[in-house]
Amino acid sequence: MGLLKNVPLSSNLVSENKGNEPDPCFKPFVMHGFVSLTGDTKDDQPVKILRDTGGSQSIIREGILPLSVMSSCNSGVVVQGIGMTFVSTPLHNIHLKTSLVNGFCRVAVLPTLPIRGVDLILGNDLAGGKVLPVPEVLDTPDTSLVTEQQMPSDIFPACVVTRSQSKKYGIDLSDSFLATEQFPESVGSDVKLNNKSEKMSSLLSSDEITLPASREEFIVAQKHDASLLKCHSSILTQEEAKGKKVAYVVNEGLLLRRWAGDNLEDWDAVYQVVVPKVFRLQVLALAHDHPMSGHLGITKTYNKVLKHFFWPGLKSDVSQYCRTCHACQVAGKPNQVIPPAPLSPIPIMGEPFGRVIV
Repeated sequence: MGLLKNVPLSSNLVSENKGNEPDPCFKPFVMHGFVSLTGDTKDDQPVKILRDTGGSQSIIREGILPLSVMSSCNSGVVVQGIGMTFVSTPLHNIHLKTSLVNGFCRVAVLPTLPIRGVDLILGNDLAGGKVLPVPEVLDTPDTSLVTEQQMPSDIFPACVVTRSQSKKYGIDLSDSFLATEQFPESVGSDVKLNNKSEKMSSLLSSDEITLPASREEFIVAQKHDASLLKCHSSILTQEEAKGKKVAYVVNEGLLLRRWAGDNLEDWDAVYQVVVPKVFRLQVLALAHDHPMSGHLGITKTYNKVLKHFFWPGLKSDVSQYCRTCHACQVAGKPNQVIPPAPLSPIPIMGEPFGRVIV
């Protein structure tokens, strides 16, 4: 290890070692990174790393990670410092994420490091000939306020960040059925084929899905919906509903429709959520307009909604929604050929001002 610093003889060594910031002379070689035992982003621990070009072994300070027998390599190394003394240190497997190194690696563990404010010394065994990270080239300037040191880097040095790479790390699929971010405000321009893939990726890429109502608010909307009064008046218990083909039951306050089919068996029964009027448009948009739905016809859209939801007049609402869909009217259906308009004679124009009487 080659960590050297001139210290005046009159300086107080006790006060010199106080503080949590490295000495300014090490600032060009101090970088930020993340360490973990699993490699999962949620387990990352931020650390300050000193790039030591005179060290042949990377060392991490004890206490940064919960090291155990599972992370141990069952081996150790002997390191020699400037004092020409030999120290035996154990080796552990950790996941290191920096601008120079990214991946699982073996590092030595010491109780303390000779440089204050540093959690890990990055030696030549991991960094090799890299001293400073190569600047990244972006297509467009990054105007975000979050600096590169405050967040883990997804792209390695000397790589251009493309749109597909940036969206690769932002995909978050959700099975929620009332997600407002999934429904575009206008579908007039969605029929353009050159923008179809980008629009689908933007709809499926969402870090956080916010529902317009909670379970309690949904139950309150069911109780105050005037169109569901007949459903509430027909509520039966679970035992009473077993002998009927169609029945309405309540499960923890939520109104459900039980459909058992012709055999009336309980194992074959389907429970459908009775949707109040305020949420019906979003259910129809999810079943018809969503990129994973494909703007299907009336029958297929109706059967898709009926698997999980129900409300009085569902068939007519689905029919009206599909017939008035703007994207379906513009693009049409492949099996429905629009007949040509009939030809009609065009009136022959006479001389100019022939009908003007002066």
